[in-house]
Amino acid sequence: MIAYNDPLWQALQAFELDGANAELSFTKRLARENGWHHAYAEQVVVEYKKFLWLAMRAGHPVTPSDEVDQAWHLHLVYTESYWDDLCGKVLGRPLHHGPTKGGANEDAKYQDWYARTLASYEAAFDSPPPVAVWPPPEARFDTHARFRRVDTGSHWVISKNLWRPRLWKAAAAAAAVTGLVLTLAQEAPHAADMAPVKSAEIFWLFFIGVAVVIVISTAVKNHRGGGRGGSGCSSVGSGCSSGAGGGCGSSHGHSHHDGHSGSGHDSSGCGSGSSGCSSSGCGGGGCGGGGD
Repeated sequence: MIAYNDPLWQALQAFELDGANAELSFTKRLARENGWHHAYAEQVVVEYKKFLWLAMRAGHPVTPSDEVDQAWHLHLVYTESYWDDLCGKVLGRPLHHGPTKGGANEDAKYQDWYARTLASYEAAFDSPPPVAVWPPPEARFDTHARFRRVDTGSHWVISKNLWRPRLWKAAAAAAAVTGLVLTLAQEAPHAADMAPVKSAEIFWLFFIGVAVVIVISTAVKNHRGGGRGGSGCSSVGSGCSSGAGGGCGSSHGHSHHDGHSGSGHDSSGCGSGSSGCSSSGCGGGGCGGGGD
């Protein structure tokens, strides 16, 4: 199954998400809201189009990566582009997005759908999906991931994975420098006047100072780097957990009973199941494979 010769793939390639006269384009907004570099957001948009093709052609339910799901969430906000242009003119049918119902059975189902999606991707596009956008299932459904929407204008966001080892290095450096300072102080004139409390104050001042420098430098690096490529949801993301992607139904003429509306012939597009996010995060949604 090769996608590149399919007219649907060619139509998706030609489909433009960025408005011609928009100062804040779709791709720029996607990058801004997720803390990504613009080039990475462009890559995610390409992968989003591949996901849309798989939703129509894979022949089985499919589930997006969290990165692709962020593009899907954002596209749903552009209602005219999504429902009229994409679904109405390119796909030829509605493609609904819905949250999971939760629970172990749902988790297992979506993990299976995601694994099948990765396999179908490789078969369709003659190459494995890029890990930076399509992480392996164990990373995609990491139960420890917790995403929240955060205003970075009033909050600093620091990666724990970056600052934890650096903080230990900062502590070691502070201890070494403090030891050196105390040694020199004891050898200096009037060293006898230095009380133990002064020594403790010096230690903590050096420790806190070095730690603050390390933490701030890490935050700056994180801001410039746009976060890790595989996470997809930074603190300014959509608020959906990484164990959850969106769902869709692309089969004809009926409704699925797993929380995803079938496309049928309902052209209304928007329903209660199409919002993508609930208060508990986003569900690991799947897509009907386009069969009857």
